[in-house]
Amino acid sequence: MRVLMVSECPWAPTSMGKVTLWLVQGLKELGFDVKVVCFAGVATMFGRGLRFRAAHSCCDWARNVLEKYVEVEVYPWCGNLAQHLYDIGGADIVLLYGTPYAPPLSEILPQCREIGVPCLGYFLNESLTLPPEYALHVLNVHGFAAPTEFVRRTIIDGCVHAGFRRDVFEERTFVVYHGIDHDLYRPEVCSELGRLFPPELFIVGTLGKNMIRKNLFALLMAVATLPEHLRERIGVAAMLIQYGAGDPKWNIEATLSLVEMKTGWRMVRERTFFTSEPFTSMGLTEREVLQIYCSVDLFAFPSDGEAFGLPPLEAAAVGKPIVVSAHPALAEVWGEALPEDAIVPCEPYVVPEGLELCRPDYRALSRAIARAMEDRRWAEEVARRAHERAKAFTYREMARRMARALEEAASFRSVLADAAKG
Repeated sequence: MRVLMVSECPWAPTSMGKVTLWLVQGLKELGFDVKVVCFAGVATMFGRGLRFRAAHSCCDWARNVLEKYVEVEVYPWCGNLAQHLYDIGGADIVLLYGTPYAPPLSEILPQCREIGVPCLGYFLNESLTLPPEYALHVLNVHGFAAPTEFVRRTIIDGCVHAGFRRDVFEERTFVVYHGIDHDLYRPEVCSELGRLFPPELFIVGTLGKNMIRKNLFALLMAVATLPEHLRERIGVAAMLIQYGAGDPKWNIEATLSLVEMKTGWRMVRERTFFTSEPFTSMGLTEREVLQIYCSVDLFAFPSDGEAFGLPPLEAAAVGKPIVVSAHPALAEVWGEALPEDAIVPCEPYVVPEGLELCRPDYRALSRAIARAMEDRRWAEEVARRAHERAKAFTYREMARRMARALEEAASFRSVLADAAKG
């Protein structure tokens, strides 16, 4: 089957970039012919510095085709699905990966009505509930997959609320969990890479884009409110990457000052290690990310909103204990595997855009960090259980699930807007 995938670029230092890479690799191993068109021009993954070649027109393939990257053939997005299909010689199906109600995907999806080829979405959503104003973007595709049942359900519920038939969505939607390459993410790699931070410090790590919803504030508050005897030996390794616009409203210096003022802990700056400059860095190479995972004693992920949450999976795969927010996507992935006190309760709140996120309780997070510091047996058990759970999420299993979804969706002849009319 020939697949044209529209996505973030497979070398992007983000979860979306990594999922694109591993999904395409897995599909190719299953015999699919996959070509990717993507939106970014700078590569950092694995330290390879690929860039778009100069061109007079973004659709001039002779000048603008990217080098092959880990056996993935990549083209720059030119703004027109029909043009891409023509230039690659056609495809049996188009796979569109991203958030359906956010640019650039929201601007691309209507083209699926015009190209004469079925479109399958692979859609993300972090909101606990999804109003129709956002959910109805998916009506432009013939069916969609989601990385968790939580995402699938919230999108369907938003469409049903607007009067569309639930039974059609149930028939045309799929769950395709994210996965990683466990040959790369494995405990043995840590003995090869070594530790970056002072051995006398207990390091809590986190990873994410420089976005407010990743909630570095909650982690810093959790650390700053630890008992004094534990604060004396704590450090925070924050892997924050700038990719795309980031969040211009987020003032990290003010955040550090706020934590200091609210808690009286004046060591917050000295004990927070930013592993890359969060407003200029285009990210870390995969080797650098692995080394930081290997250098932490606990990985914390107090995110307000996720569709799956790849960083905890990566940390667990290298054998680290993890603590995550109780956001439904994270709870779906980790809830049955981790002890109750490694899942941090969160409180729903609504942002001005009309989306609903879930803010973790930093006090509960602080208790979890304290237990990991004081109870080595508990931390080792969390690491063991998380590592065992992580084994279920491989890129090959992700590809197998997606292959089944693609093969079924290729037979769909109408977009959801027509098929699911009430």
